[in-house]
Amino acid sequence: MSSFHGTSLVKCFLAAALCGASIGAVAHSNWAAAGSVGTVDETSAASHEFSGTWVNIKPGLVGTSNAVTLRFHVVDTFGAGGRLLVPALSARFRDNGAGARVALSLRGYQKTTGNSVTVVPLLDSNTFPASGQYQTQSAVSCSVTLDFNNYVYYIEATLTRLDSTGTPSLGWVGVEPSLCAQAADAPPN
Repeated sequence: MSSFHGTSLVKCFLAAALCGASIGAVAHSNWAAAGSVGTVDETSAASHEFSGTWVNIKPGLVGTSNAVTLRFHVVDTFGAGGRLLVPALSARFRDNGAGARVALSLRGYQKTTGNSVTVVPLLDSNTFPASGQYQTQSAVSCSVTLDFNNYVYYIEATLTRLDSTGTPSLGWVGVEPSLCAQAADAPPN
């Protein structure tokens, strides 16, 4: 074998090893997406605006008919054979008071039957203290396991400006193992 072929072979093995290492590092990561990468529902095409990573309702639009609905495809990055025990739905949002609302749910679409189910119930900004600043909050369902082998998962997010004072905004959404899952994996005392 010539030294050129030997050098090329070593480079190929090094490249494969490096790619494998980076893929392995990603395989056990939490999943997250910026608000600006959500797929905008066709009913919200005229009412949304993106600002950097954020999604907002266009200025001056008020009422539920001008709500912005987005969907985020959740990809299996958890490295657990297509399963995630007890997921937490997290988001960074702004809800400055009674005139604003950001509501999210984690939903599953069964691949065989086509049935859609709510997996993690509502993460509702109205259940947290109002703030003109962005805040990160989570919702958990301690009796759920995500099964990526049989379901496609997505987060549905809806921003609503109920009056002219509201400034709802969504910065990012995410799915991660919850504290319930960590407690479930802990050895008994």
